[in-house]
Amino acid sequence: MFEFLSSQRRTVQLHGRSINLDELEAILLEDPTVEACAVLVRKGDRAEAELVPYVVSPESLCPRRLQSYLQDFLPPELLPTTYVPVSSLPLTPEGKVDESTLTRLSVLDADVVEQWQDKLQHLPEVKQVAVQVCNQTADQRRLHISDLLPNWKAVSGGAVEASVNLLNQPSSTAPSVDHPLAVSHGEPLRKPDKLPNTLPDALTRAALASPDKGIVYIQPDDSEVFQTYPDLTFPAKSYNP
Repeated sequence: MFEFLSSQRRTVQLHGRSINLDELEAILLEDPTVEACAVLVRKGDRAEAELVPYVVSPESLCPRRLQSYLQDFLPPELLPTTYVPVSSLPLTPEGKVDESTLTRLSVLDADVVEQWQDKLQHLPEVKQVAVQVCNQTADQRRLHISDLLPNWKAVSGGAVEASVNLLNQPSSTAPSVDHPLAVSHGEPLRKPDKLPNTLPDALTRAALASPDKGIVYIQPDDSEVFQTYPDLTFPAKSYNP
């Protein structure tokens, strides 16, 4: 059980002792690995109220270091068992720490981290291990047009196929339109002289101008495959009708 004695001074009664949370935060800030912090009282995995520091650290957070550091200031029954690493402290519009946002973060007991570390350390193929608690970010799933517009084929009414056929038409034949053309300000586009007419011609010109440059392909696993323009020229000529 705990009890707030003063909301202005952030003083709480925990396990029969009076704790000033502001003073405890100031003590933690004296540690060089703590860039910013906020200490709250919340229930841990053992359903008991305890002190939980939320720590912004410029390096990997080491709970054992902070635990050892706080032993000089807190009795054993008040020492935090959980230190929550955060990238930054959320603030309210008034510029104060948003405690409600912090309390919604999941809390992982430091004992759980140590248990996993010990289990991994005992594996014969593992020589050294360090378990670090990090914020989980959901993977951004690749989207297909069907995910956004399930009935896109029916809605398009053949517009996609028509667009493909339009692209395959020779440039000299202009399709007839029943609606007014879009207005463009400025001079008409002029086709530069000696513009390559085929892909092999374009790649050959690019290979001569920039032989060390090329195209980067992004693979499904986010890896990259690079091909120079000279490497692309020969396959393009092979497939050219």
